[in-house]
Amino acid sequence: MKVLMCNWKGLGQEAVYNILLKKNYCVDRIIWQEIRGFEEDEYLENCLIEKLRMERYQFVITINYFPIISKTCERYGVKYIAWTTDSPLYTLFSKTIYNSCNYFFIFDRDSYMDLKNRGVSNVYYLPLGFDADSFSNLEITENDKEKYSCDVSFVGSLYRERTYYQYLERLPEYLKGYFEGIISAQQKIWGYNFMEELLDDSIMKELKKYISFVDSEKNYIGTEKLLFANSFLGVEVTARERERYIREAASKFLVDIYTGSDVSDIRNIRNKGYVDYLQEMPKVFRLSKINLNITLRTIKSGLPLRIWDIIGNQGFLLTNYQEEIPDFFEIDKDLVCFESEKDMMEKIDYYLKHDDERKEIIQNGYQKVMKYHRMEQRITQILELIGEN
Repeated sequence: MKVLMCNWKGLGQEAVYNILLKKNYCVDRIIWQEIRGFEEDEYLENCLIEKLRMERYQFVITINYFPIISKTCERYGVKYIAWTTDSPLYTLFSKTIYNSCNYFFIFDRDSYMDLKNRGVSNVYYLPLGFDADSFSNLEITENDKEKYSCDVSFVGSLYRERTYYQYLERLPEYLKGYFEGIISAQQKIWGYNFMEELLDDSIMKELKKYISFVDSEKNYIGTEKLLFANSFLGVEVTARERERYIREAASKFLVDIYTGSDVSDIRNIRNKGYVDYLQEMPKVFRLSKINLNITLRTIKSGLPLRIWDIIGNQGFLLTNYQEEIPDFFEIDKDLVCFESEKDMMEKIDYYLKHDDERKEIIQNGYQKVMKYHRMEQRITQILELIGEN
């Protein structure tokens, strides 16, 4: 059985590749470093055409969705599997989503329901999982313990260096005030994102006097509210929340942060820069007494890969609440959630003082992930659903 995998940026690609090999598929790959356009890319299209003319593939598979790949698979009558790891994924508003070759696997239930309601065929809800094979041989040395051990850690961007919200400075005061109100209100609520709902047509009409939404009609369907709510407002909410929560944690505890963001103005933290996903990040999770997760607000209901990676690497997870967490984990038994800065601080203090309870939660979560939520199990589900198993 021969399949074709197309690799661009995205975590989880090597895991999918290795799992398919493990399942006795012969996997060809196209790997490209840059993409000239999601709808049109002559180089990628020619590579695909050459492959599809020479071989008969069971399916083509990617992490995330690429309209140019869908167009080519539709032309040659080959199944195209797209498993999302980002949310929202703007290419899911491409007019190509209705191609009959497509099989979508969506990790965020709200995004899945949106596709279903728009009449998209062959769309399935499938959460992310833990890449147990890649991390199975983790070895912790004495040097690792000295380098990565800490009370509290956070891995991720603070979005200080890349938020679109700064470009709104030229807006009239009443528009800026309206958007500030949305941001302020959203920061008070975990588990339900309502920013897009508050962008009515009159506000969007006024906004478009100052901001141009390029290519919103030619190839894409109704993305302007979604684009603004997420790229502008959602990322700004996340940036403010992450900074606020990390500042609060650092006001009492020593916090190690692994980020490319400039955090030199935050006291009592140690910024250790970027961390390698496969080689270093698992050691951070294993050797931190408490791992903080503050989910990107553009993920409406689902569980980001970070949650699976922390628990699967036997780390203690303290996270904001997401709507889908109770579907997979028992709160306060497998992981711990916070609802506010005060709640976070109390739980950090408590679990730093109660090692036995913390270690029990680590093992509960780890055993559940290994039993029910490995990436290999997810790939098996995909193959069964498309009729390949």
